[in-house]
Amino acid sequence: MRFNTTVTNISPLLLFLPTTSWREEPIASDLQSWTNTTTYHTCNATLAKPSVSFSWNGTAIWIYGDRQPQSSPFRVTLDGETQLQNATGNQEGLIFSAVNLVPATHQIIVTNIGDQDDLSPPTLNFNYLIVESKSYDDNTTNVMIPGSDDQFQYYPEVSGSWNNGSENAR
Repeated sequence: MRFNTTVTNISPLLLFLPTTSWREEPIASDLQSWTNTTTYHTCNATLAKPSVSFSWNGTAIWIYGDRQPQSSPFRVTLDGETQLQNATGNQEGLIFSAVNLVPATHQIIVTNIGDQDDLSPPTLNFNYLIVESKSYDDNTTNVMIPGSDDQFQYYPEVSGSWNNGSENAR
């Protein structure tokens, strides 16, 4: 059995580097028709070449963001193999996909490679990704683990840093 997992732009499973190059922005209400999230992560092209990376065990990946006239070209490195992508255009939604991967652990890195010398540096916008995994057991069931479960640890452990159940908790 195959199943999909959606990882939104605010997930701690994603690694945004350097962290100071990325910022979270609200999605304009007229663009929310193509996504179930209300924010996205964006970065301008800089000397640091900002990237977002993710590792998973599975057979496919779909990455969503947007392609606008000011969007940056970007590099996708999947399991060490690099592809250049042109992000310009006027399209919200799918910006990269890879399917029929060997069932294994994979790593993907998406890097903004735009020219930082532009007067208005090109941007890379990341909204969410979906990965497909395969269950090797036909008795697989879905389990939702609430954020209050003891399996989770939240850092820093400072009083008031985490507010379970709050709209601001992430």
